[in-house]
Amino acid sequence: MDMMNQGELRALYNAVPQTQDNANLLQMIEGLMRSKNVIKKPFTYSTNFAAANLTAGATVTNQLAIQSDAPFLVQAQAYTADVAAAGQTASSSTYPLVNVLMTNTGSGMQLMNQAVPVTQIFGNGQFPFVLPEPLLLDARTNLQIAATNRDAAQAYNLFLSFIGVKLFAFNG
Repeated sequence: MDMMNQGELRALYNAVPQTQDNANLLQMIEGLMRSKNVIKKPFTYSTNFAAANLTAGATVTNQLAIQSDAPFLVQAQAYTADVAAAGQTASSSTYPLVNVLMTNTGSGMQLMNQAVPVTQIFGNGQFPFVLPEPLLLDARTNLQIAATNRDAAQAYNLFLSFIGVKLFAFNG
């Protein structure tokens, strides 16, 4: 069982901006710090943008609901994309011309100042993009992802994964 120590929790607490929007998140971290143990369980949240919706020039918004059982610490991100569900090899991988704008609806904070290409903030399954600083999402919050297809002709199937750990308080 992988445990999180008090030093890691304190660093996480200090990394969260002390704003009114983050009040619930800060209280949740304080609750974890009062726990005897915090268990880290590997977990991945994913969302899919279907080609039927993500057509050339379209913008589609998905809501990724963080479950109520535990906060989620995003450590890495990966994507898979295809055109018309066509098979791919390592040399024929699809690099989608899709920009994404992500917003933490719990705090209302956008995670970037403007939409950015998927390939700049998501890696592939073999080499996920490791975040420079893990992103903590409160339980019962949503991560809103708006995807805009910049391709003039192609419709993409786009699958985004957020890889990390759930943090469970355990007093036993």
